This record gives sequence, C-alpha cells and structure tokens, in this order.
Amino acid sequence: MIVSCRSSEKLYKNHPSPVDYSIIYVIHGDSNYLYHTIHGKPKQADLHAMKEARYVGRHARHGEVFIFHQNPEHKILWIFPRKDRKFLYYRNGRLVHQKRYSPHSNKKAFVTEAKLYHKYTQRAKSASARKIFIYMGHEVPIRFDYPYNFSRPKARFNTDIFVRGVKSFLPSGAPPFDLTVISTCNNGTPLMVHKLSPYTHYILASPQNLHLSYINTKVMASMLNKGKSTRQIADTMAARTYKRLSGFLETAITLSVYNTSRTKKYLPALAQKYHSHLKKLSEKELLDDNQDCTNLPFFHLPDHHPGVKTWYKPPAFGRKVRHRDQYSGWGCKN
Repeated sequence: MIVSCRSSEKLYKNHPSPVDYSIIYVIHGDSNYLYHTIHGKPKQADLHAMKEARYVGRHARHGEVFIFHQNPEHKILWIFPRKDRKFLYYRNGRLVHQKRYSPHSNKKAFVTEAKLYHKYTQRAKSASARKIFIYMGHEVPIRFDYPYNFSRPKARFNTDIFVRGVKSFLPSGAPPFDLTVISTCNNGTPLMVHKLSPYTHYILASPQNLHLSYINTKVMASMLNKGKSTRQIADTMAARTYKRLSGFLETAITLSVYNTSRTKKYLPALAQKYHSHLKKLSEKELLDDNQDCTNLPFFHLPDHHPGVKTWYKPPAFGRKVRHRDQYSGWGCKN
C-alpha cells in the first residue's frame, strides 16, 4: 500500500493536470466539539466537518482540495510528538496524498499547514483560477486570554495571529483569496473583516452565534465545476445554511457575506472605532456573544451598510428579544 501511494504521488508530480480552483479546509478539533442533533444523537462537529470536506474533495473534478484536521496532540513518553493531525490532498476528485503531521509553532497559526499547501499545490490553468479558504472551529478570540487548544495550552491564537496565518497560504505577490469562509461564532465583526480584507475578495461569516454543525460547504464543488461566480457560491452556502438552521433553531441565526471591495470604503474608520470600544470592555464582556453593532453609539453606516448581505432570523424567545426583521450584518462585543 505504501509503494502504491508513493507511485501515485510521483505520477501526479511528474504529470500534473492543471486546475481551475483550489480549496483549503482547516478544521480545528483540539477542543470540545460535541453537539446533539434535533433527534438527540451526539455528534462531533469536527468529524462531521471532515466528512463534508472529503465529499467536496471527491466531487471537485476540476480542482484541488486540501484538508487539514487539527486533532489534539499527544506525545510518546511525554516527549516525542505522535503526529496526530491529518492532511489529505484531493486532485480532480482523487485522493492522491495523505499524511499525519504535528504543528511547529506556539506563536504562529497554520505554519505546517501552509508549508504542506505550498509543497503540494499544482499549477492552475490560468491566473484567474480561484482560491477559497475555509476555517471551521470555535470563535477566533480578539486576544489570547485562555487556551484555544486543549492539548497545546501555550499555543497562542487570536484575530491577528489568525489573519497572518491565512496570509501565509498566499505566495508573495499572489492575488488574494476569492472567498474566505469563517465557520465560527461571533467573527463577522468590523475588526475581523477589516484585517482580512487585503487577503480576500469575499468573506462569509456569522456576526453572532453559529451552531456547531457549521456552514454548509457541500454545494461548493458542483458550483465551481459549473463556473458559478464567487458571489453566487458564497450566497448559496449562506442561504442553505440559514434554511437548515431555521428548521430547528429557536435562537438567533445570522450569516453575512462581505464584499471587501465595497466595505473597504468605510471599514477602516469603523474598525478603528470598534477597536477603541473593545479596550473599554472587561475580560468577561469579551467572552460574551456578539450583538448587533447598531446597538453601539458609534456605529453609523451610509446606504444600509454597503457591501454586506445578511441572512437573519431573530430569536423566538428571551427577555431581550427585539421583534425586528433587519440586522446590520455586523456583530460587536458590548
């Protein structure tokens, strides 16, 4: 089996067929990702995400799909890393390489993942070949106050480290990602979108809480195969996720697609105001769920928040429920 895998890898390196698109999944699993379905069946969100990512890999007939599963790290004799993380590489619908690996930095994000991506990615058919980055996990914190990884408590992770990690997948001088999907809670914020904007044309994220079953990405491969636009792909993933979650959640549902070419006209000033606001908040307040930024006194946007499309369902109950059908599309701590 090992010889067979090596032969397949060598064949693809020597005779690479060009691709129309690249998709990168980074799935965090080094934490508690247990949730229950509407029928009470327990599931692990990261394993469910891996199953969906493999589905996309098998159906990406004209592209390549990189899947990184960040499992908890264990050590042999408490010294030697056991290489618990998993890497899978699909090309034109075929699994052509897989291996286990360990992280190599406590101060940076996605160091090993980016190295593996640059090692195995193949040439595209044209400079316009699309690139999509997907992160699935818990909320990316504003600052590192608590361990993000159960097995690596000293590994730092926050908004700035995350953004630099995303950037590391882009070679120097390369165009930005066409779409970045942040399948986490509370990361559709002025600060996150502002910091990511130089490295992606579109962002799909949740301004508030997001169910651990994550954003639906299955449709992505078929839409890319058919040449659908990046905006159509982002909107369809948001719409299908919203429809699925609306079927069983009574809490608020919020998903937003940000067009960074439009939001950048007003976002730097807004992000600066939000950054100043965050400095006034306590540690506990920074851990709370977001609320609509329109509740904050400094939040004023022209023309109904240009560059943002939002799918929103208000909660069905609660003392603070506001019966309204509109949401700004931006989430803020308060």
